[in-house]
Amino acid sequence: MKPLNPQRELPLPVLGKRRPLLDPIEIKRRLGWDEDRVLHMIENGVIPWAFDIAGPAAERRYLRVLEQSIAVIESGSAACSCPTWSGVIDHIIPHQRATIRAVEIRDILNCSSTHVLDLVREQLLLLSAASAVPGKFSTGPNGSPSVTRASLIQFLKTRRIQ
Repeated sequence: MKPLNPQRELPLPVLGKRRPLLDPIEIKRRLGWDEDRVLHMIENGVIPWAFDIAGPAAERRYLRVLEQSIAVIESGSAACSCPTWSGVIDHIIPHQRATIRAVEIRDILNCSSTHVLDLVREQLLLLSAASAVPGKFSTGPNGSPSVTRASLIQFLKTRRIQ
């Protein structure tokens, strides 16, 4: 029997979604630290701009850290390039529109769309007037509800770990 020829790997670029907030698994991978060290560094402010995006009924924290905070540690620099709230918000939310689609928030928070919709149901993220039909979310193309930018910013402010 003739051996199969292995498929050649094409030199294509790896395309990824923009994820400004990293989860602890990615931080562990990038820094080579164990989970205890990552958590210790977050809790002691060594890793700035950390957020707990868990819902109110969650039994565990749902941590996310600004990617730039990790890049600073990797490079050995002294400070994050966005030390103010406005700089952080400009980095996290890549536009100035008054509303943000739930699928964008999923990518921003680096979480599942179910988690984003749970945050909407718990009114931690508020629907825009155009999407404000309580409990009704359509699916499929263009089915993502719009959330107010102000409610996402307020959510992040109240969820910052300091």
